[in-house]
Formats: sequence, structure tokens, C-alpha cells
Amino acid sequence: MGITVDPTGKFAYVTNYEGFTVSGYEINPSTGGLTAVPGSPFAAGEGPTSVTVDPSGKFVYLSDDFANGQQVNGVWAYGIDNATGTLTGLPGSPFLSGAFTPSIVVSGEIH
Repeated sequence: MGITVDPTGKFAYVTNYEGFTVSGYEINPSTGGLTAVPGSPFAAGEGPTSVTVDPSGKFVYLSDDFANGQQVNGVWAYGIDNATGTLTGLPGSPFLSGAFTPSIVVSGEIH
């Protein structure tokens, strides 16, 4: 349901709502073709809807409506391996958002 590209244009991430995962792809800079990153797809709750990469390109965040069959409305957070695009879940993830979270946006300056 959602797709995002990291700030360098090297990786793309796609939510798989019914697959309960997020897929990561390396983007070929010459052809635009996609190759799955190691370990993809990555676990993402039960209904990931939207995905974004923070401006530094270090983290991926996605909104999720369900966990363990219950509507919990959370935000999943991952660190990005900048060499491979592989995602690693951050401690404490998912973080409960408390309300329906159909989309997610991260903005700010790149440092």
C-alpha cells in the first residue's frame, strides 16, 4: 500500500499489507531495476499501510494497524544498513500510536 525511496535514491521500501511485511530493494542507478536486499521481506506486524525513510537515510518507519490480531495502531522502526539496505528492528518497536495511523511522514534537515 505504500512505497518510499531513501534520500540517496539507492533503496526502495514497499509495504505488503496482507503479507505482514515490508520489502526492501536496491535500485540499479543505470536501469532503475530493483533487486531484493538481503533478508527481504522483513516482518512488519499485521497490516502495514505506509512507509517512509527519515531524511538522514538511517531509519525506516511504517504505520501498522494490527498486532496479534488486535487493532493496536503502531509505528514500526528499523535501522538501515547503508551498504546493503537490510533492515534491523529498533528496540521497543513497534511503538503504540494510540489512534488510527493510516500514513506516516518524517521531515527535517539532513545532518
